[in-house]
Amino acid sequence: MRVLLSRLRIAAEPLTGWVETSNAMTVALLITIFGGISVDALARPWSQAAADLWAWGAYLFLLICGTSRERKELFICLAIATLGETFLGFVWGLYEYRLHNLPLFIPAGHGVVFAAGRRITRNVPGWLPGALAVALAPLAVAGFAFGYDTQASLWFGVFLLCLLAARERRFPATMFALALLIETLGTSTGSWQYFSREPWFGLTTLTRPPLWAGTYYCALDILVAYVSVARAAPAWRRLIQVPLPPA
Repeated sequence: MRVLLSRLRIAAEPLTGWVETSNAMTVALLITIFGGISVDALARPWSQAAADLWAWGAYLFLLICGTSRERKELFICLAIATLGETFLGFVWGLYEYRLHNLPLFIPAGHGVVFAAGRRITRNVPGWLPGALAVALAPLAVAGFAFGYDTQASLWFGVFLLCLLAARERRFPATMFALALLIETLGTSTGSWQYFSREPWFGLTTLTRPPLWAGTYYCALDILVAYVSVARAAPAWRRLIQVPLPPA
């Protein structure tokens, strides 16, 4: 298998530059993300299997045709996303999927979302992270103060930590916005649903999806960056965002 993958990577080397910088590749990744969720939401006997194949096909394409840095990030993202989904969904009980399982397209999909987010960030203005933080702050305060969204203070704090920890702050801000669109589609079509009250501390959330669902993706982004940086670097240097692909 390793020899086969090596040969495929060598054969795909001419595509690496296009995969890394092409806007068409970004569009293809977005179609995979939103199209896969829509296919699963059809709720046919074959729907989830089709979404699984689509997501894993895109993920493997990125592994074969992407840069060595992106391959490393994607492997790490897959591992952390699988652990995170298992904890948040089955241990903490924040949400559940349509078939009460962890669909195979979800871990691979996180890798595809990560790759898409890196590419989209190239065109995101520098003021977005600050503007997003300012816009979310009163919502977090109001939700906690009036009791209708007591999860807000927790996840808003995590979001701010992600912004502070990232060298490229546009990336977690981009991931937050992109994830909110993904979560809105997933919950509105019934692919997954969030519970209004989480079972450990009784913290509540009003909206479906929670406004703060994007924070999960921001935290994943920071963890991937932390793990992917060389072990020899000081701990504080690991909490930085990996460089973006060139424009």
